[in-house]
Amino acid sequence: MTRALLGLTLTLALATVSVMVHATEDRAGAVALDGELLFQAKGCAGCHQRGDLGQFSFGPDLTGLGERATEEYVRQSIRDPQAFLVEGYQGIDMPTLSLTGAEVAQLVEFLLEDDA
Repeated sequence: MTRALLGLTLTLALATVSVMVHATEDRAGAVALDGELLFQAKGCAGCHQRGDLGQFSFGPDLTGLGERATEEYVRQSIRDPQAFLVEGYQGIDMPTLSLTGAEVAQLVEFLLEDDA
């Protein structure tokens, strides 16, 4: 099993167990998802670095993404991982994740916010 596949498999296994735990209620009682927790729970940190998050670098480093990417680019990259291929990472297929619209919005917000 390749390192990338092993890392992804382990991360997704952890994500399956923990993703439902990472929600909080806002003042109106609606579920508010946390982008950082989703980044970890959905397995993103298994392949991507973002600041102090992530153990492997199988995918592009997402640190400082807000300085070089638009919201639409990030949203499309999450929804359709093969839409844009970053030089040096061709041949490494990011899985298409099953995400709600709210989860995508939280991940986009998290990835574009200042991480310094």
